[in-house]
Amino acid sequence: MNAIPPELDVAINLGGLGDIDMYTGMTVDAMDTLARAGQTFNNQWKDLLGKIQAEEAALSGGSVRGDMTSKAFRENYNLVAPALMAGADGLGPMFDQTAQAGRNAVAIYLEMDGRVATALRIANRTWL
Repeated sequence: MNAIPPELDVAINLGGLGDIDMYTGMTVDAMDTLARAGQTFNNQWKDLLGKIQAEEAALSGGSVRGDMTSKAFRENYNLVAPALMAGADGLGPMFDQTAQAGRNAVAIYLEMDGRVATALRIANRTWL
């Protein structure tokens, strides 16, 4: 694991008093990238799904016909297609939900860091 040079982002570390650092800017950027990847997948999947459905309609709504290889493929495809399509339908939203959870983690981290920093400043004044 490579250390991230401090000049690339601001690490929240209470002036060296904490054990946990988060590069909040880089984390938000990564979550934005993840969300964009999910949106790209979702858009491409919708286009492909339309093509798949058009091909299935052209094959008489997915009925099994043709040579033996085609029949064997269609029989197996028809068994798994609904689950595969449902899984693909859920991938784009899953990327977005994961990205939002990451953004929420940054917000929680910053809020808690602020609370702890305030408490440590108060505690340091009472110790002196």
